[in-house]
Amino acid sequence: MASDKLANSYEWMMDYPGVQTMFYLMPIVFLLVVTLKPKGMASYTSLPLSALMLYLIRLVLMRGVDYDSPNILNAAVVKGLLEPMTPVSIIFGAMMLFRTMSETRCMTWMVRMLKSLSEQHPIAEVMLIGWAFGYVVEGASGFGTPTALAAPILAELGHDPVKSIVCCLIMNGVPNVFGAVGTPVWFGFSTVTGIDPELNPDQDEDVLPVVARKTQTLVMLCSVVVPFIACSVLVPRAVCIKNLGFIVASSLACTVTSYCFAWGPAPLFEFGSLVGGIVGFCITVALIYFRIGLFAYRHGDAVKDPEQGLARIPEMVPTEPQGDQKEAVKFEDVEAAKPPKEIQQIEEGVHEMSPMDANVDQADGQQQPEEEEEEIIIRDAPYRRYSQGETILFHRDAWTQAGHALDRASMPQLFDQEEAMKFIQTGMSEEVEEALQRPKGWEAVREAVENTFPIWGTVLLLILIRVSEIGIKDELIREEPYGDLPLGGLGTFRIAQSVTIFLVRIFAEPTVSFRFQTFYVPFIIPFVVVSLAAMYMFRHRLDASPLTIFKETAQRMVSPIVALMGALVLVQLLQIAPPGFDSPATIVGSTLAGALDVGWVFIAPILGALGSFFSGSTTVSNLTFGDIHRVAACELEMSVTSFLALQCLGSALGNMICIHNVLAARTVLGVEEPEGVFIKMTAIPAAIYYAIGTAFGAMLVFATPWWGDEDSGFKGTCVDL
Repeated sequence: MASDKLANSYEWMMDYPGVQTMFYLMPIVFLLVVTLKPKGMASYTSLPLSALMLYLIRLVLMRGVDYDSPNILNAAVVKGLLEPMTPVSIIFGAMMLFRTMSETRCMTWMVRMLKSLSEQHPIAEVMLIGWAFGYVVEGASGFGTPTALAAPILAELGHDPVKSIVCCLIMNGVPNVFGAVGTPVWFGFSTVTGIDPELNPDQDEDVLPVVARKTQTLVMLCSVVVPFIACSVLVPRAVCIKNLGFIVASSLACTVTSYCFAWGPAPLFEFGSLVGGIVGFCITVALIYFRIGLFAYRHGDAVKDPEQGLARIPEMVPTEPQGDQKEAVKFEDVEAAKPPKEIQQIEEGVHEMSPMDANVDQADGQQQPEEEEEEIIIRDAPYRRYSQGETILFHRDAWTQAGHALDRASMPQLFDQEEAMKFIQTGMSEEVEEALQRPKGWEAVREAVENTFPIWGTVLLLILIRVSEIGIKDELIREEPYGDLPLGGLGTFRIAQSVTIFLVRIFAEPTVSFRFQTFYVPFIIPFVVVSLAAMYMFRHRLDASPLTIFKETAQRMVSPIVALMGALVLVQLLQIAPPGFDSPATIVGSTLAGALDVGWVFIAPILGALGSFFSGSTTVSNLTFGDIHRVAACELEMSVTSFLALQCLGSALGNMICIHNVLAARTVLGVEEPEGVFIKMTAIPAAIYYAIGTAFGAMLVFATPWWGDEDSGFKGTCVDL
């Protein structure tokens, strides 16, 4: 009786949706405040707290307003705790695959090839590794993996580590709309009311492919600008402008391919980033090889703008000893170290001495004033040192420890003839030995096929299980029951003939059920299967046991699991309401749409960006806010799919300022700078991305019938609002 009286005391709010909206938004506002503040709360803490806050608000204040029995809230919580099985399994499989690639040295081979293909040209390095390679990785795994893989490679090539992370974060804002095999679209919007054709058989068309096409249209238009901004973080803007043709060509090679896949029959849009990245990577390699749009790079270009990235590349030792050091070693005395002709060809055109700190300007060979040189830093990687005549390769460890700065007083020791000859007698550097032993012809092709097996094997299996015409997909998603197991009040556990598992009628609520498609979700197939196959294929060079790989991958999943549980409980509490009641998402969407009217077009991407910022996932952002956009579109009698596309665009650019991605990359690189440093550097590019994407989105919504009109095929979703 007391609970009924308490419920009746708040029924007045039914007539004041604005007050309801204020209460429903409190958990989201709390989430933003605790995340954005200095030393903000981790998402694995803030998301569960936000979900708990919304649960208590609905339980205490909203009985009789948006539900009649607390049973529906408890069922929503249980479903929210189970829903992370899908994204968590995908993340686990992807992380296991790339950990396997690392332990089998496939990743080492790929990194070496990436270095070789880029030919030491800074623009080529950034676009090949940060853009094209990151595009492929995003398409296969997503969830911050591209930044964690590409940024260390760029840093190893000599780029500033902090700016390498920032560059990759900006680049990653483009392909993640179809990351992890399209998960942000096909799973992220799966909970939007009426979007699932299986639950809405009267629907005239598949809605998700339409969302994918509209999203990729915006992303492709933005991709002309975003990679250029990312390149200018690491490379002087003047150099970027000079090579603008190459940057645009490489960018469009990926995004146009993704756009074409988005227009193909479902589920081809899911492969947009994966196949787009592979095609774009190959085209970028060809552009580099034939020097299309790629102009010769002089190292002197790096110091035209001292604030840009290349000015901070660790400097090299002078090309030849200066002053009285000339007598310490004569290069003709080390003729035995002259590398073979093919190695000299590899090294042609490579300039790694910064004239800002060295005594010799390598561009024109002129002697520089003595006082311009403060100190010389040896880069933490094998480096090349060139005499005026012969090419001589030295390895860092022969002279100094990593990152050690040498002042002028120590330079005579560096060029001591006895030390130089001692080093030469030990043989050439590992880099030269690798080049000499590198296979050629068909042997090189075989090596490439073997070492890239984890990538092309994943793509092949994904195509086999997700293209309906092949016939395997239908077998993997069949839902004919194999057996039921009653679980009392919790519901009924069911397993289908396709090994799909269900929890039906949770807490006897007919509208609340859970489903996990075991072999259709990209988990066991392809990631686990390909990982195990790679472990067997490369067992002779496996650096860690399969059990260790599995265990360490699982250990990294603890925080994401907790965060995703909190996020999806929050999502379910926003979306679920019993028949006859409006859900919180419906109320919030209706109220804000009524207040903002067509201005919602400009708010939609912001909601998406905020979702990615606090959750670290484009998928979770779409899960959280997708239904709110549906309601807003229906209220305004505009296109639901267009508003979902704007949401997806915002959630993609939100990854630029996502704390999770920053944490992953800085942990791999061992960078000590706080997250705020990175977010400040990516905030302006994210704002530019938002401005361009929203401008095109608004233009298309208001001027194009395909974009702006209410979806004719989206039946039954705008009823009773």
